[in-house]
Amino acid sequence: MLVGDPEQLQAIEAGAAFRAAAERHGAVEISSIRRQHEEWQRDATRELATGRTGEAIGRYADAVRVHAANTRDAARTELVDAWDRDRQRHPDASRIILTHTNDEVRQLNEEVRERLKASGALGAEILIKVERGDRSFAGRRPHQRSFETSATWA
Repeated sequence: MLVGDPEQLQAIEAGAAFRAAAERHGAVEISSIRRQHEEWQRDATRELATGRTGEAIGRYADAVRVHAANTRDAARTELVDAWDRDRQRHPDASRIILTHTNDEVRQLNEEVRERLKASGALGAEILIKVERGDRSFAGRRPHQRSFETSATWA
């Protein structure tokens, strides 16, 4: 059994093996959506899956789930503010911030980390030297990534 989405972005080298197998041997499509509990969310998910991104974003905007800012810095600050408010209101809930560039990941991580530090939510920091420079971790020893082979404790 193969499980996949033939509409996802294809790998650079491997080609469309899943799509070819589905075309040659047939496929079964899952049409029920279970993760989203609200009907508008299920509709938006179907729209995203079928390339109707504008309609899906419209549904999220109607539900006040899309926020605009005048600058990237303002958007980042508003996002971290909202994350911090939610963290304080619902400390046992899970939350995630997603972004599309490594630079944005670094900047958002720094801002979130500063908020956690200021609130006393982080434990003692550990500084580790790795190939890409010093990395700071709080409260626990991090897992070493395989490409960071020269990690040493600072």
